[in-house]
Amino acid sequence: MANEQMQNFPPTQEMDLNVYEDDDDETLHRKLIAAKIARKRAEEDHKLLSNRIALLKQEEQKVC
Repeated sequence: MANEQMQNFPPTQEMDLNVYEDDDDETLHRKLIAAKIARKRAEEDHKLLSNRIALLKQEEQKVC
């Protein structure tokens, strides 16, 4: 269900994730899902970058 919902959402860069008093339930739900997607992407990026840094450090140690 979440994957189906995620496909219908615009990319998070285009969505204002700020919460406003006049936001209806559907808008709040969309913002919540978009924030979750953005967080998951950020966590995946962090993991990839951490792995890349570790590999580069290993290569540096081999050279020394």
